[in-house]
Amino acid sequence: MKTKLFILAMVLTVLAGSGGCGKNDGSNKPALSKTDYANRDNWMRFDNDGAKAVDIFLVYPTLDSGTDPADQPYVRLGNATMRTSAEQWLGLVLPITEHQGNIFAPLYRQMSRQLVQSMSAATLPRYIDSTPREDIFAAFDYFLRTVNKGQRPFILMGHSQGAHLVREIATTMLGHSAWSKYNVAHVATYAIGINVTAEHVAKNPKLKFSTSATDTGVILSWNATAQSEADNKAYHNFITWEQGSLVTNPVSWTTTATPAPKEDNLPSLVGRTGQIPHYAGATADPSNGILIMTGFDENDYPDHEVTVLGKFHGFDIDFFYGSIDKNIADRTNAFLK
Repeated sequence: MKTKLFILAMVLTVLAGSGGCGKNDGSNKPALSKTDYANRDNWMRFDNDGAKAVDIFLVYPTLDSGTDPADQPYVRLGNATMRTSAEQWLGLVLPITEHQGNIFAPLYRQMSRQLVQSMSAATLPRYIDSTPREDIFAAFDYFLRTVNKGQRPFILMGHSQGAHLVREIATTMLGHSAWSKYNVAHVATYAIGINVTAEHVAKNPKLKFSTSATDTGVILSWNATAQSEADNKAYHNFITWEQGSLVTNPVSWTTTATPAPKEDNLPSLVGRTGQIPHYAGATADPSNGILIMTGFDENDYPDHEVTVLGKFHGFDIDFFYGSIDKNIADRTNAFLK
């Protein structure tokens, strides 16, 4: 492990001196917000002690935020409801992440739930790729410069709006010459519940879409979809889907259409109260870029209250809780060998 990290640090030094090898040059450097991420109040978790071998950067999804006009279209960092909800989401993912890595979870000004309800897949980037992205890019830049420094591997994980933002880190930010030197430390990006296309991946020449359980320097994506939504093509209207979407099966960790039965899945988090082994199976539909859920009755779940999202959108992590946990360990171990 020490040898690998020493080599990683040496490569970063060489790349820093040569200006990096990213696809984008300095003329189109993405903007960073002026949010002060040196202020620990702008982080929910900041494990800067380096106790573990890998860093995990977590970005929360769209949360309930109230209807105060001051929080439209972007929710203020000081919004107490957003902070509470963000802490609750963090509590959901910590059992599968904090035992594996040092956790870094910034707060950011996100699109309000009311705005998301009115979005289409085509208009979504216009809003996320301004204030929310600028905040997250500023937070990640601060994390890289002051804590990680290329001395430890890192993993990115987000869901929904948060997945869009970690996708943007892996593609747009790490694809730019200002940050491309850090690609050598990138283990994987779990962009859960958002579309990832070949065009997104191509923004970063060092990035590829994952095709196995242990490849690294990769991005993964899936959108849990009900069989009925696949049959009637309702997913065409979801803001998380785009023509050409790529899809990971988080049971088999492949991109093929081979069904993964529920017997192969590790425990799912059901009702967010308890874990049930072998609860759900999944079949990737690579031609349409969706992940079809199998093995249980979809009628046990009501339609999603946000109509531009599928009924299983809120369970993209829950259904594969144990499998994600194991996969983080598998990819980390593969990287550190």
